[in-house]
Amino acid sequence: MDEHAVLHCLITDDLGRVRDQVRAFASAAGFGGTRLDDVVLVVGEATANVLEHGSGSGSLLARIDPDGGLHIEVLDPAGTLTVERLRHHLTTRPRSPGRADSGSG
Repeated sequence: MDEHAVLHCLITDDLGRVRDQVRAFASAAGFGGTRLDDVVLVVGEATANVLEHGSGSGSLLARIDPDGGLHIEVLDPAGTLTVERLRHHLTTRPRSPGRADSGSG
């Protein structure tokens, strides 16, 4: 893969499409196995957070650096997905009895 390769995706309700595009991009860059699965999992969580806790839409930018590292930015254009907002959400939301936080929504 070209070291200057870039992937740009819009974050919409079709998160499966975003995950598939990131999986294909990272795989073409040489990521595989558990490492690839971890990348896709993290992207899924981050993009879902934009929809659920942020502005409801956003974008993802992925690039490969010359050393083969993968850099992914998940952007919330409204700037509403902040550490403070997530922290507030985690400390104020009601918890269901017997349900462990899964981090999946």
